[in-house]
Amino acid sequence: MPRHLRFLLLAACAGTLAGCGLIYQPVVQQGNLIDKQRIAELKVGMTKRQVLALLGTPAIHSPFDQDRWDYLMATYVRGKPAEEHKLTLVFQYGALARTEGEYYGQSASNEQKLLEEAKKYHIEEPGKGARGDKNHDGGSGS
Repeated sequence: MPRHLRFLLLAACAGTLAGCGLIYQPVVQQGNLIDKQRIAELKVGMTKRQVLALLGTPAIHSPFDQDRWDYLMATYVRGKPAEEHKLTLVFQYGALARTEGEYYGQSASNEQKLLEEAKKYHIEEPGKGARGDKNHDGGSGS
């Protein structure tokens, strides 16, 4: 069989496998990952600066409505519908007036599910240090 014909056959097989979904597709998480404790600390009357320090920068910050911040997170897993979380904060006169939506809703331990997913892929927990990290206590350091 000529060499170029083998290459074309190999390319056709690779394209077929990719089209069948047999190729690995990673879990994709986008948006703000906020733990329940931080949401529980959220209180009406907090300033924008306090909310920013507590929850971080919102995913959506409209230039037309400075008093509405949206925190969103979406997780896409192959073969499953997207899991979406939304929390809207509304400010009046520079202070938090109300919250809309349920970031975690009624489902229990979404954080735990995310940690279990991360452990499958050998991702270190935040603050635990990792190999190559300057703060890791595993080698000679000064």
